[in-house]
Amino acid sequence: MTAEVEALILLAQEGAQRPEEAEAAITAVGGRIVAGFLPQALIVQVKEGVVDDLRRLLGAGTVYTEAIPATAVEAAAEPVRSVLTAWNQRRSPSGVRPEPRGRDLPWDAPGFLPPDPPPEIRELLRLREAQHDKADDSSDA
Repeated sequence: MTAEVEALILLAQEGAQRPEEAEAAITAVGGRIVAGFLPQALIVQVKEGVVDDLRRLLGAGTVYTEAIPATAVEAAAEPVRSVLTAWNQRRSPSGVRPEPRGRDLPWDAPGFLPPDPPPEIRELLRLREAQHDKADDSSDA
């Protein structure tokens, strides 16, 4: 019995390849669609030996079965970059996660939002704002 593998299919841009054409090629090799990021990409499950057949049938599309190099991910434009990043996360071994963006930066670094305060602090802030609003209303009268 041949093992099954997952593959990422990047569909040709500018409408050169319709998702229906890709679906027909996937069905032709006995595969199935696992996830879709239309109109950019599909994640499919196929038998290991038919990946080259799938590449040939797709023609204009690109098929990946392994992680994509970081340089290729960085060079891609959005939303394809997000799809490639998600694919690489999916391909990483269990328990191994990429370093979080902003690791070791202060909470107020440019481009980042401060963390949410704990629930009890949020409640104190809400009460303080309510008192402040009440004081403003009474001074306007």
